[in-house]
Amino acid sequence: MEFIRNLRSKLGYALLRRKVRAMDRSVKAVHLYSAKKAAVVFRATGQADFELVQNFIRTMKEEGVEVSAVGFVKEKKIPNMFLLRKGYSFFCLEDLNWYCKPIAPFVESFLKEKFDILIDLNLERCLPVDYLVYLADAGFKAGKHFVGDHPFDLTIDVNKINNLAYLIDQLQHYLSLINKPVKHETADI
Repeated sequence: MEFIRNLRSKLGYALLRRKVRAMDRSVKAVHLYSAKKAAVVFRATGQADFELVQNFIRTMKEEGVEVSAVGFVKEKKIPNMFLLRKGYSFFCLEDLNWYCKPIAPFVESFLKEKFDILIDLNLERCLPVDYLVYLADAGFKAGKHFVGDHPFDLTIDVNKINNLAYLIDQLQHYLSLINKPVKHETADI
């Protein structure tokens, strides 16, 4: 069984690399809260981590950013706690083809949508999530630093403190520094 899983993964990544090579992407750095449209991709692992993701997305929305959130559940079915969440799309193992490509109904429209920024909140590489992250049409992509190939324009090294709260905190900090709007003060004469 492990052999089949490895074969599926290798073939899936090979197909993904071929699609990525055919892409023409121009990078445009954007301040986190100046973005008009953002995508947040994450692994839906449990209630505590999901609350961290929700708080991060809520903060972005309060700053006027339109957010599309996509969560991957590594189970055969999506648990009830993730169902019927407004503004969130979820997919699970049943929504993958043999090569681990997501085939959920919303995936094609997500990949066609244009985002100013894409934020990957995954602490581990995962082919179904990588498929979305690599192929999404985003001007700027940010996420955890992984050794080897990655699609990010900004990476955060969280190896010393490898948890979601720290990754979100660091992403918020550094993405808030990029192209920071400057307030000009005028002197009274």
